[in-house]
Amino acid sequence: IANAVNMPVGVSEVIRAFIRDAGGNLIIQPVQWSIDDPSVGEFSSTTSMNTTFTPRKAGGAAVITLTCLGISDTVNVSVAP
Repeated sequence: IANAVNMPVGVSEVIRAFIRDAGGNLIIQPVQWSIDDPSVGEFSSTTSMNTTFTPRKAGGAAVITLTCLGISDTVNVSVAP
């Protein structure tokens, strides 16, 4: 997962989860996408390995969290003014 992304408001991006085990093998398991401030943007699906994120709040910032098998990672997202 990236450390931070900056996106223009209203421009949707497909984001994908590639979860790998310690041996590098792809894990196909349910994932959960969440955002700490839903006014900043929304997901087309919060439980799919592929989802579309649409930024909604110009100048907004939030943290996106991806969770799979009880392990989570985060990325900071900011929306261009």
